[in-house]
Amino acid sequence: MTETAYRFHSIEADGPWTSPPFSPAERRHIVQGVIGGFIMGRPRWAEDLDGNFIYGLDAKGKEVKAAPAYAPKPTPRRRGKNKPKDTVQHATRKKSPAQLDREIAEALSKSRGSTAHATMSPTRVDPSKLRVGQRFDYIGHVYEITKIGRDKARTVQIARRSKDAFGKEFLIDHRSFPAQHFDRQHLRPL
Repeated sequence: MTETAYRFHSIEADGPWTSPPFSPAERRHIVQGVIGGFIMGRPRWAEDLDGNFIYGLDAKGKEVKAAPAYAPKPTPRRRGKNKPKDTVQHATRKKSPAQLDREIAEALSKSRGSTAHATMSPTRVDPSKLRVGQRFDYIGHVYEITKIGRDKARTVQIARRSKDAFGKEFLIDHRSFPAQHFDRQHLRPL
């Protein structure tokens, strides 16, 4: 098998990137390097030191036969004394928990596309009636209570069920809340 000296290339958010040259390697090692360094949404390819294309992936992770073309983004026009048009700095304020809760509720009501949710107050859940296996809608996904702790705050753990390619169920996206504040978590009983 022939070995080739090579370098990697990719198109990053701030422009094209090129690696330093690597010592000669077999094609399969070069392909593994492209696949291993591929970041979702960023094209990556390898070329020999003469600029001949070896192997590459496009932004979606599909194999390509040639290096992708790169067109730099136009720089913003400046106005005034060297001020970029698009950069305006604002002081950021910390938001209160109540304000964050209102914004979350508003975003949830918009995402569900229903006006009924916008006028609804959060559903009150009695912490003493929580049971393992109860199901709740949380941001458009079905979660169920997996454990209720015996600690002072009676921590309630919820998780979402998922299936792998073989149909086996497992729990993902675990979250924990104290039982006395469970009704503040935007959970709706199913």
